[in-house]
Amino acid sequence: MEMVVGFLFSEDKKNVLLINKIKPEWQRGKFNGIGGKVEKDEKPDQAMTREFFEESGLLVELWNLKVIAQVGLSKTLYFYYGFGNVKKAISCTEEQVSVCEVDKLPLNLIPNLKWIIPLCLDIETISIIEAKFLETN
Repeated sequence: MEMVVGFLFSEDKKNVLLINKIKPEWQRGKFNGIGGKVEKDEKPDQAMTREFFEESGLLVELWNLKVIAQVGLSKTLYFYYGFGNVKKAISCTEEQVSVCEVDKLPLNLIPNLKWIIPLCLDIETISIIEAKFLETN
């Protein structure tokens, strides 16, 4: 299974758009990037644009791939970042989108995002990082 996660930053890089998750259960009450599953016959960057629009109402067509993470043997996560007007986002599902300050990320953030979000803003270093994680959920 392939999944995408995106972080839209304000042009001044001070804010990021996150979503307060309800599902799956292990993410309930935690903030995550916006994303979802890559559909059949869809490329990850196309899925990122579609998922972001479905959940935030924002059409972001330029995404930059930053991290490809292999989770166990069955899941690949593509982490993207982009820049735009985060304040124009609306919650399009039961999960609420929120503009969060990059320097004051929520305490109830999905743990690996504590390093992925700053890494996305470090655009002058490595362009794409590949990581492997053990599947825990």
